Amino acid sequence: MNRNVYLLVSMLFCFALTCLGSQDLRGPNILFFYGDDWGKIAGCYKDDHYFGGISSVAKTPAFDRLAKEGVRFDNAFFPVPQCTPCRASIATGSYFWRTGKTAFLNQKDGFKGYDAGTELPGFGPVLIRQGYYIGSSGKTMNKRWIKSRPIKGVVDRRYSLAIYKGKDEAERQKIRKNLEAGYRQVIQNLLAKSKDKPFYFVFGPINTHRPWIRGSGKNLWGLDPDSLKGKMPAFLPDVPEVREDMADYLGEIMALDLMLTCFMEELDRAGQLDNTVIIATGDNGPPGFTRGKTNMYDFGSAAPLLVRWPGVVLPGRVVDDFVNLMDLGPTFIDIAGGDIPESMDGRSILPVLQSKDNGQIDPARDHVIFGRERHVHNARQGNLSYPSRAIRNKDFLYIQNYFPDRWPLGDPLGSANEVDQRVLAKKGSETYTAFRDMDGSPTKSWIMSIRDDTQYRKYWDWTFAKRPAEELYEINKDPLQLNNLAGNSKYKEIKDGLRQKLQNVRSQTGDPRLTDVFEKPPFVNKGN
Repeated sequence: MNRNVYLLVSMLFCFALTCLGSQDLRGPNILFFYGDDWGKIAGCYKDDHYFGGISSVAKTPAFDRLAKEGVRFDNAFFPVPQCTPCRASIATGSYFWRTGKTAFLNQKDGFKGYDAGTELPGFGPVLIRQGYYIGSSGKTMNKRWIKSRPIKGVVDRRYSLAIYKGKDEAERQKIRKNLEAGYRQVIQNLLAKSKDKPFYFVFGPINTHRPWIRGSGKNLWGLDPDSLKGKMPAFLPDVPEVREDMADYLGEIMALDLMLTCFMEELDRAGQLDNTVIIATGDNGPPGFTRGKTNMYDFGSAAPLLVRWPGVVLPGRVVDDFVNLMDLGPTFIDIAGGDIPESMDGRSILPVLQSKDNGQIDPARDHVIFGRERHVHNARQGNLSYPSRAIRNKDFLYIQNYFPDRWPLGDPLGSANEVDQRVLAKKGSETYTAFRDMDGSPTKSWIMSIRDDTQYRKYWDWTFAKRPAEELYEINKDPLQLNNLAGNSKYKEIKDGLRQKLQNVRSQTGDPRLTDVFEKPPFVNKGN
């Protein structure tokens, strides 16, 4: 070869290597948008036959964009319909009952010394080893598993509470602009800090966590409560007070959507939007509503799950695979190219994301198992729980309630004996003093007030009444899970099969409830 030609080829080869090295060969950014108390409600879920009527009123262009440009999961479920244990389950990729003291929201006194949950690895260290910058903002996850660097910006205010600090409309408009600027600043600060590293950023807004301003849905978002007439789930009273409460909740979901809009626009402006996997979900169902947060029925336990990942996830897909949100921990690791710890019970959904198909992708993903303990530490005398475990597939929901003699939402203390709706309405969140495992709300106050009303008593029962040891619901015939078939002999074989499958998983994963460890100190007070 001619010397000059050789030199030219060598130079071109070196140049090609240099160019290849300068390309962005790092893993994709991961934005985990994790709304506190955001249930399966968004415009893209308007066709959902469980409670899609509510979603049809919500205006959520950012969430809908994720569904349109990515994938919508229709059978995602929370590992537990409560914030702290749900977050622990995701962080460790494990069933919540394995996470030690964080299997409970309020640990109170006594949780000192050895804690089995500390033995579980979180996904955070794996991502760091893969070269990721770990950032967080708002209400996120336990630092024992996910050590992150806080990203500054206005993110953790409940939207309506922040706006209504303004004395007049001009001041409120100024607060709106400042909030939106704060949301954008979060992404700007994140990109500045992560620099040449891919980032994993968990964002935990608390807008949809009570309290919020009564009437804010209509006044801030133009959501007329009457637009919900005939669209409320049958277990919720279709009355003005409850419709207004739901409209206010939808307004806070729209505030979440606004935040995501700002995030996506800033990522796009920085040229990072299409190199970012966006995963959006919540940690439990709607708070302060019948069968919502802390409940094992779909309204409390079914999760929104939307994923956008250009170049990997084909747009507009709808997946029917059952996903327990604890699967997200191993999924984050899989996306980052790391090794998933053997201790994790969850399974990565990366193969499902990479599929080109709709509907059922993985035949093994035909059910989920989840549970609960207690929400507020003193909801029952002696810090006792209301432990339940459940298995859900496309046809049935089966629930075991291990202490049916206890009140599922806490003891009927204090204002539980009050029936004057005006008095209860004035107390507002103080109704938290009764049935403490349900957040105080106008809906709770209204339902408590009709305890002795024969016309409306069913709503009280659906909310507060004691529940049997076993519950079984046929989804296609009873999507809202109101007709318990557990005592029907025609369904005995189905019930027994679901019970056995549930028992097998509990045994394999060492559920402390098998020996009632959670009935002993430090999980409960001494003497119980």
